[in-house]
Amino acid sequence: METFDLIITIGCLIVGFMMLTGRGDVLLNDKDAAQRNKLYDMKKAQKGYGVAFIVIGAASAVSMRVKTQMGFVIYLVVVIVSLAASVVYMKKCCKK
Repeated sequence: METFDLIITIGCLIVGFMMLTGRGDVLLNDKDAAQRNKLYDMKKAQKGYGVAFIVIGAASAVSMRVKTQMGFVIYLVVVIVSLAASVVYMKKCCKK
């Protein structure tokens, strides 16, 4: 289980820093990129999602050290709040 936690932590931190530095546009590509680019400022969106992934990676790193049930609950709350905040940020602040 620790290997999986380590993979999640490293993956989230790498993706977060890629998005935060502006190199994460490859990760946000989909079939309807023209429509998405018309509606949203993708530079702001990348930074918002980058921060969310870094927070999730940091929470995962802390969760690897804290082996209690309460630590796991706090980890889940941080992940859910981080994802919800990134969606709200995308909808409210990244609209063109």
